[in-house]
Amino acid sequence: MSSHIGVEKLKESIRGQTPLDFQVSGISIQYAVVCKRELWFYLHGVDINRDNPHIATGSAVDSQFYKDAQTEVIHGMIAPDILEDGRIVEVKPSSNKTDGPKMQLLYYIWFFKEIFGEEKEGVLAYPQERKREPVSLTKDNEEDVKNLIDTIWEIYSQKSPPPFEQKPVCSSCAYKDFCQVGGNYE
Repeated sequence: MSSHIGVEKLKESIRGQTPLDFQVSGISIQYAVVCKRELWFYLHGVDINRDNPHIATGSAVDSQFYKDAQTEVIHGMIAPDILEDGRIVEVKPSSNKTDGPKMQLLYYIWFFKEIFGEEKEGVLAYPQERKREPVSLTKDNEEDVKNLIDTIWEIYSQKSPPPFEQKPVCSSCAYKDFCQVGGNYE
């Protein structure tokens, strides 16, 4: 079994065993899947363009279709929507890009298992498409979650962001204008 330093640092931070405030949010999981540079900006407190239409659309869909779900910020880092039956739901406007949202949901399920000892199931919901996808934590995707947490730890520990890489998602990224400028951020 490999050592997962990021996972251990996260658990130490949650337990208050370190002065380090290493947190892994659902957004950081998505950014780790989509773009490591975007992740670095987020982890280092570089605020996004909140007027970005992609951010506004995602927030509107979540609040419009699942307003009855219970949402609570847990340990200051995750805010999963929990359905009445106990399942965790992640609401997204489109099923076009599912890797990030699915990993975010798997992280929430893993978090409940690892931190609280609670087994949860999940649902990826795309209400505008009238589509729902059940999501369960398996040994394989649990390892994927741990590896992503380790990646987030590595990016968090870097003094400057990874180099810019042009990707298809760049045109809709909230960090677009800032990110492409480049430079050293120490």
